[in-house]
Amino acid sequence: MLKSVLADALIKRLHQSTNIAEITIQDLALDVEIEPHLASAIVNDVYQLFLYWFDIQVSQLLVGLVEDFLEDSNSSTQEKILEALMALLEAFASKRDILKIIHGWALREPKFGVELAKFAYQVCDRILVIAGDTYQDMLIPKFQRHLRVKGLIVLLVRISSVWFKDLSDDLAPTFRELDKLLQKASEWGQSLKLFDVKPTNENADLNI
Repeated sequence: MLKSVLADALIKRLHQSTNIAEITIQDLALDVEIEPHLASAIVNDVYQLFLYWFDIQVSQLLVGLVEDFLEDSNSSTQEKILEALMALLEAFASKRDILKIIHGWALREPKFGVELAKFAYQVCDRILVIAGDTYQDMLIPKFQRHLRVKGLIVLLVRISSVWFKDLSDDLAPTFRELDKLLQKASEWGQSLKLFDVKPTNENADLNI
């Protein structure tokens, strides 16, 4: 609970456009009126505190999508992936300024950049799983799936440039571009035979 409180304090400071390089765990402890030594015992790295907060937000959203997907047996895997990406972009639209700061932070801090890249991989991997792209143990299918995850990361990086500038209420420009990019990714993947594996019942409709 205290870690979540500290994470919320960090996000509040970022909303205020505080120079993130100057934020310390001790500052956050004072913000929420807890003993600095206690805060340091819980977490001593602002990088990890942000990733902790980010993971909670994403996990809550994906859990909700799982429930929706279980009730939807008609949508294809590609449609579910599109829905998941749209949900993420919509959920974090009010925090785009923070994510811009984090993006710049990752470029200046290689260690955090690596950690953020790992986090992005895990999120994209989880999106594929809940959309129906299940794991396979054989070497070639595992490698193909790895490439699908990487492709999804590239797609998110490309759509972010549109999303950051999209000031519309419904994010329609972002969603149109996302749909277009996802279709291109599907065509690219098919041309490279990334999906040329025997499908299971769960991912027989895989087409991203």
